[in-house]
Amino acid sequence: MSHQVNALWAAHIVHHQSEEYNLTVALRQSWFQGWFSWVFYLPLAFVGFDPVMFLTLSSFNTLYQFWIHTRAIKSMGPLEWILNTPSHHRVHHGSNPKYIDKNHAGTLIIWDKIFGTFQKEEEEVYYGITTPLASWNPVWANVHYWSELWNTAKQSPEWSDKVNVFIKPPGWFPAHLGGFKPPKDIDPASYAKYNPEFHQKFSGYVVLQFLVGLATGSAILFLNETLPALPLISGSVFSILTLLTCGALLEEKKWLIYFEYCRLISGILIVLLLKFPIGYQVIFAGLQIVSLVWFYNLNKQNIHAQEIPEV
Repeated sequence: MSHQVNALWAAHIVHHQSEEYNLTVALRQSWFQGWFSWVFYLPLAFVGFDPVMFLTLSSFNTLYQFWIHTRAIKSMGPLEWILNTPSHHRVHHGSNPKYIDKNHAGTLIIWDKIFGTFQKEEEEVYYGITTPLASWNPVWANVHYWSELWNTAKQSPEWSDKVNVFIKPPGWFPAHLGGFKPPKDIDPASYAKYNPEFHQKFSGYVVLQFLVGLATGSAILFLNETLPALPLISGSVFSILTLLTCGALLEEKKWLIYFEYCRLISGILIVLLLKFPIGYQVIFAGLQIVSLVWFYNLNKQNIHAQEIPEV
């Protein structure tokens, strides 16, 4: 259903945006999927399935799907007949028209073969979505399709069309906007992954900020039961803004300079003024000060380089 209903696809699309295919894609999950998935699992409770059984099998199914996000394993022989394998799941992540909405399996591929959604991996798979995200902004990655649906609904004078925009399959448009638009074939000669140019001198800074964001998110996960609401919310927002910085630096967004100074200073204030453990305060504030100095020097070098005329 996450591939057949626009509103559900908007919640699932993040997992399919990557134009690469590796283990990190397994961890690329939407903020909004949990809003809908419980609807499909709740009937199991009313039917009488034991919660322990459900948690055991759903956990196994989730963990199993991690390792199949790889191009390193080409074929698994006879296991390809029964199990969902890297080859089968590569098809699921393809944006080639023949691969779209195929191989929905979690652990067992037999269900796709029974219900007619199986597709063997044949020609090269081009990963991602039919209209590339073309952005490394994690916030935009989670909301861009919602924005597209909203804009389409606003352009539709009929209320039935406004509703259908959210419940029809991806590619559906009202008649006055041209009707259904099937995915286009991919031209290998013109195909190019999103890869904006950026100054390599920012690479080390981006790595540091990514580690800071990762550490912040991890600390919040471990401390969430002991932290008051304000530090918890502030830390979560800071973690998201840190990842936003990483993408903006690699895309060289012009608005980033003032944004980054505000983010670094606010990070110091958050950890010092709110009730974080003293150890976290010392380490985190120290990293933020180092980042401030480093970012200032990077921008100073950049301004100086721009002042030197080209020969």
